[in-house]
Amino acid sequence: MMLEMRLFQIDQRLEYPLSSLQAGLFNIRCTYARSRESRQGDDMGQDYITYRVTDDSILFCVCDGVSQSFYGNLAAKYLGDSLLQFMSESDCFNSADSEVVKYKLSSGLQQMTAPATNMINHYELPSHIGGLFREVLEEKRLKGSETTFVCGKISYTADSNKGQITVAWLGDTAIRLFDHGTEIPGLVSGFSQWNRWSTCHGVMGEGPSILSMDLAKGSGRPNCIQVFTDGLMGYRNWKRYPENAELRQMIETSYNHVASDDVSFLEIRWN
Repeated sequence: MMLEMRLFQIDQRLEYPLSSLQAGLFNIRCTYARSRESRQGDDMGQDYITYRVTDDSILFCVCDGVSQSFYGNLAAKYLGDSLLQFMSESDCFNSADSEVVKYKLSSGLQQMTAPATNMINHYELPSHIGGLFREVLEEKRLKGSETTFVCGKISYTADSNKGQITVAWLGDTAIRLFDHGTEIPGLVSGFSQWNRWSTCHGVMGEGPSILSMDLAKGSGRPNCIQVFTDGLMGYRNWKRYPENAELRQMIETSYNHVASDDVSFLEIRWN
């Protein structure tokens, strides 16, 4: 039976409770929660999650908008949606050559700046904002809105146990890869908070970094990827998958922390 294409996009104004979904060959766990400050002020969260599932593949993107830039939530949503569209239209994420992926993705990221800049230039500031704060925001507008990202494509055929995973990232959003519960070290590196994408300048810093590998059955091949943002940094040192109750507790702890930050968590498992 063919799986109808499933598109998921979070609403940055709302919390998305932890959920588990079986979509074709992929089991997906996902949650999104704004920081305490954003919830109390009824403001947009800075993170963004989107994915698209078909019969034998999934495209995904997690973005973490830079709050010090001009409305980082705008860059996060724009880039997340644009990258999902780019991956669906370009064949570069089917390539096993990471340099090919990097070259074509870098070119695509640069081409996204013109419409993004137009969006930022036409964004209307809320009418209640005035005075010095409005002047500061107008200065930030000139420098653009910024975000980090992790995006990727996973293709897998259960009958033949064949597939490929290609992941690209820019910034310090966390990525963990597992082989049936055991974390695989050393597959991803090059994380830096100074690497990011800007609506005005495109790629800032170094990057993007690329991982592209075959998923043929055998040891040392991942069957699970987790991507999560700053609000779940306490999970970095865990040695196993968190149970749902544990994940919810971490989100609650993050909310009550003095440095509360947005939480995005996306886990994709296959075979």
